[in-house]
Amino acid sequence: MNRKVSELPEAQQINDNDVFMILQSNENKKVAIDKLLPLKQATVTLESTVNANTDYTLPSGMYYKVGNNSLEVIYCSTKLVKGQDYNEIGNAGEVSNVIQFLDSIGDLDMSDVEGFENFSETLEFVVRR
Repeated sequence: MNRKVSELPEAQQINDNDVFMILQSNENKKVAIDKLLPLKQATVTLESTVNANTDYTLPSGMYYKVGNNSLEVIYCSTKLVKGQDYNEIGNAGEVSNVIQFLDSIGDLDMSDVEGFENFSETLEFVVRR
């Protein structure tokens, strides 16, 4: 029986082991919801400069597995690229809470730019399973 998506009943509760069908590269594939939802997320407002090539510890309780692409770092709404903007610190497969930025961040002065007088630099971290 073929049904339109709009005719399907709405899920009342979502569980980590629920599976969704997605279309990827013109193929139907399945993905578990725990792969789609962030495990942890935190936002930090920078109060001072973070120098390049110095250890930066993620917010309390945030850990990622080195090398498995589970960490996303967003600086002022721009997603940073691992290996280009920052490096994960630790051995592949190990759990870590430290990164290093390849350029200094947190040193933007927007106080003289009209409309940006109250601008604050933010870092957002998302760790996926």
